[in-house]
Amino acid sequence: MAKWNWSLGFAIAWSWAAAAGAETAKPVGGANTPYGTIAGRVADARGMAQAGVPVTIASRDGRFEQKVYTQSNGRFSLTRLVPGIYAAEVLLPTFLPFWKAPIIVRSGAEVLLEIDLRTLVETMELRLPENPEAAREEWKWVLRTGAPPRPILRFREETLSASAGTVDDPRERALRGTVQFWAGNDSRGFASDPGLRTSFDMEYEWTGTSVLGIAGSAGLERGTPAASLRTAWNRRFGDQASSTYSATARQLFLPGQYWKNLAAPGSAFGGRVQSLTFGYEHESEPSARVRLHYGSLVDTVTSGERMTRWSPFGRLTYLYSDGTRLNFEFTAATPRVMPSEGRLPRQKAEQSLAFPQLSSGDGLRPALEGGKHLEAAWEHQEGPRIRVQAAAFYDSLSDQALSLVAVNSNGLLAGALRDPFSNQYFLNGGHYSGAGARASLGAKLSESHEVAFGYTYAGGLRAHSEQMVAGNSQALRELVRAQRGHSFVVKVTSTVPWMHTQLITSYRWLPRYSVLAPDPYDHGISHSDPYLNVVVLQPLPSPTILPGQFQAIADFSNLLAQGYLA
Repeated sequence: MAKWNWSLGFAIAWSWAAAAGAETAKPVGGANTPYGTIAGRVADARGMAQAGVPVTIASRDGRFEQKVYTQSNGRFSLTRLVPGIYAAEVLLPTFLPFWKAPIIVRSGAEVLLEIDLRTLVETMELRLPENPEAAREEWKWVLRTGAPPRPILRFREETLSASAGTVDDPRERALRGTVQFWAGNDSRGFASDPGLRTSFDMEYEWTGTSVLGIAGSAGLERGTPAASLRTAWNRRFGDQASSTYSATARQLFLPGQYWKNLAAPGSAFGGRVQSLTFGYEHESEPSARVRLHYGSLVDTVTSGERMTRWSPFGRLTYLYSDGTRLNFEFTAATPRVMPSEGRLPRQKAEQSLAFPQLSSGDGLRPALEGGKHLEAAWEHQEGPRIRVQAAAFYDSLSDQALSLVAVNSNGLLAGALRDPFSNQYFLNGGHYSGAGARASLGAKLSESHEVAFGYTYAGGLRAHSEQMVAGNSQALRELVRAQRGHSFVVKVTSTVPWMHTQLITSYRWLPRYSVLAPDPYDHGISHSDPYLNVVVLQPLPSPTILPGQFQAIADFSNLLAQGYLA
C-alpha cells in the first residue's frame, strides 16, 4: 500500500489597475505573522522594466527608512515591516519624481505597487492659451504638465481615517486573480483531483468596502467530467470587522458501470453526484486585544440519496502582549473542509472547491465524514526570528475515509466507494475520539531559510500488522483501530537567491502501521503531510503582452513510498 504521489502545476496571477501608481493588497502565506510587506514593479511609460532603480520606503513617524533596488525584471520587495503607515519614493535623474502615500501596511498582508515612471517630455504638451489677447507678452506659449499633481513629501491627513486605503475611483479598483493548470497522478480525496484540471480564483473590489470573489475548476479523466464553481461576497466594516457569504456548487457525471457495486444506485439521478455548500464567516476585533472568527457551513451531497451536514466553527484570539497570543477554537467541520486554511495560498480555493469526503458506511451506503475539534493554544514570537506554539486539543471523528489501492481485490472491495479518477477505494474507518497535545518551534535562520520542528501526541488509526488478512470489507475494517502515538515533523523552507525558487521540504514520522495520521486539524507552523514531501515554486518571467506573475509548481508527496496511504 506504500506509494508516492506527484502533481505539476502552472499558475498565473495578475493584479491590474488603471492608475500610474496603482496599489493593491493581498494576504501573504503566513497569515499569522505580525509583519507586512511592500512589493511591486517599476517600469517606464512603455511598460519596460527598470532594473537597479532605488525605491525608498519610509514610515510616517520618520523612525524607519530603507532603500531597496529593483531586480532585472523591475521588481522589488521589502518584508517584515511593522504594521503602520508608509510612503514610497523613486528619484531618478531621467524621470519625474514618484511619491506614493499613504500606504497602509497590515499584519499578514502584502501591498503591491505598480510604478510607471515618466520623463518630463512625456508629461508635457505645448499649446496656445485659449485667450491669447488676455495673456501677457512673455506667456505667448504655455507649458503645462499632463500628469495629475502629486503630494510631495507629505501625508494627507484626510485619508488616514478608519476607511484609509479604500479607493473611490472605480477605475483604480484592482482585479486580482490566479489561473492554474495542473497534471497529476492520484487523488487525495474523493473526486478531488482529476489528472488534468484547470482552476481559477478571482477577486474584484466592487466598492471601497465590498469584494466579489469567483473561483472554479474543471477537469476530465477516465471519461468523467467534473466541475466546481464558488462565489463569495466579502464586506468590510472599517478595519475591525468583515463578513463573507459564499456558495459552492460541484458536479460529477459518472459512467453507468460505476454504480453497479453500490447499494445506492446513482443512475437514478442520471449518473450525477452533486454537492452544494453555503457558508458564512465573520471576523471582528471587539477590542485592541481580542479577535473573533466564527461562522458555519451547510453541505449537501446527492449520490443516490441526499446527505446533509451542518458545521459551525469559531475561534477566539486574545493578544496577551505584542508577541504572545492565546487561541481558543471549536469546529464541527471535518479537517478537509475547514475554511481559510491551507499550507499554501493556492490550497484555500482548492479546498473550498473539492467534494466533501465520502466513504462506504454501514449497509455499504455512502457516508459523509464528520468531526469535532476543541483546542486551546499558546503562541509566542521571540524577536523577529523565533516562534513557539503549544496546544492541547480534543478530537472526535466519525465515518473517516480510509484509502485502499486495489491490486487484486477478488471481490473484497465489492460495495466500497471507488474514486472516479484513480484505482483507490474509500472504506469507512468508523469512529474514534481522544485528547492530544502539540508543540512546535519555528526559527528564521536567514532571510532565505526557515526551519520548523513539531511534536504531537494524539490518537490515530492504525493496523494490527503490516499484512492484514480479511475475507470482506467489514472484516478488513475491524482490523483497523484507534491508538495513541507520537509524531515528529521537520520542515525546511528555503529561497534560492537570484532565481527566487522557493523550496518547501518536510518529513513527518508516524507510528508504525499508521492508516490515518493523528492531529488532522493541525494548521500550525510545523504542519506537514505524512513522510517525505517536497514542494517547488518557481517564478517565471512575465511576457509584455500579458502582465502578471507566472509561477511553476511541482508538488511531490510521500517520495520514499513509506507506510500506508492516508
